[in-house]
Amino acid sequence: MNILNKQQNLESLFDFQKNDQAYKEYKQYLNYYYEKPTKQDKYDRSYENGKLLLINKKNPQKKIEIIPARFGDLEIIYEQLKMQKKIILEKISIIIEKPENYNQEDRDLFDELKEKYGLFNQKIIEIDAINKNYYMSMEQLLQNKIKTMNETAIYYMQRTQSYQTLTELDPILKSEKAMLIKLFHQSKNQTPTNTDKIAKQLNIPSKTIEAWFIWIQNCFLYLKNKKELYSINDHIDHMEAEFETKNKYMLLKKPQIKEIN
Repeated sequence: MNILNKQQNLESLFDFQKNDQAYKEYKQYLNYYYEKPTKQDKYDRSYENGKLLLINKKNPQKKIEIIPARFGDLEIIYEQLKMQKKIILEKISIIIEKPENYNQEDRDLFDELKEKYGLFNQKIIEIDAINKNYYMSMEQLLQNKIKTMNETAIYYMQRTQSYQTLTELDPILKSEKAMLIKLFHQSKNQTPTNTDKIAKQLNIPSKTIEAWFIWIQNCFLYLKNKKELYSINDHIDHMEAEFETKNKYMLLKKPQIKEIN
């Protein structure tokens, strides 16, 4: 709990991206520290008082301190914060209800408890915002999933019905079917406007050509929505896994590279 402070914001730490330039620099020096030393190395490695140090060989006064990130379980921290708030309120109540006069020690303790209460309450609000943002985003995805599932089911039925219509008409050649599909794609996945001309070219009744284009379009829309549904499911799975990992290993303090001269 002592790592929490007002200057850091848990929301921004939660969304911290590992492609951040500062993180790349940290990773570069960390990898260097744990690499097998060579004669050409510019730095010596050292571990002092729990700190990773790279010491300039030519000037030992110049050092680079590698300060690792600090992590914690966000759910545990949240419960601890709520518990600490209750404890602080109880302590404040004891001070306020003290039968004798306040002394300086009471005032100092009150101010200390008040400051801690404000800090812990701020962190609870920040964690609530993290959870709210996640569940709002997830709710939007789920609504989109339901909408896409309904549309996919509709296009499936329409595809089935339009195919049933085709079975009642004279069949066409596979090459003619392939040509109609190609024309559909060339028309930006829409039924071409010159279906009568196509019918004359292929010597196929216009009614048959139109029925085939209806079936092709229904197949296209069904597959398009099915692909979108898979994409949404993948996005939901990714968000859930990422949120769980970030909660379990919540970044509480960014890694740091500190130059010492």
